[in-house]
Amino acid sequence: MGIFAVDGLPQAPLAAAAQFHAQHVPLIEAGAAASEDCLTPGSLRDFESLAMTSNPSLGEAQARMDALRGKWIQVGLAPNPSAGYAASEVGNEGHSGQQGFYVGQEFVTGGKLKLNRNVTSQEIRR
Repeated sequence: MGIFAVDGLPQAPLAAAAQFHAQHVPLIEAGAAASEDCLTPGSLRDFESLAMTSNPSLGEAQARMDALRGKWIQVGLAPNPSAGYAASEVGNEGHSGQQGFYVGQEFVTGGKLKLNRNVTSQEIRR
């Protein structure tokens, strides 16, 4: 099945265009009088609209772009801090065992977050 392009963008398969034509250009029954409005073919804008709504590759491309935008946001954020409680040997022989709290934070230096965003920006441009 062929794909045609308008302004360099892939458009709907030819079968979808034929389906659009069949839906919007009424068939003239044998012996029926033809009127001018039923013979008018769809406009380019109608075909573009059909292509934008029915072409699955456009939806896939949009999903990839949404994922890359999310990745671009995420790679530019600093890591989350961590905090917690740790315990071992609690309750052994009536003793409290070893207990403690911890807090940690990774610090990203040297402009690495900006570099990460630049790499992801290049992925988006492809």
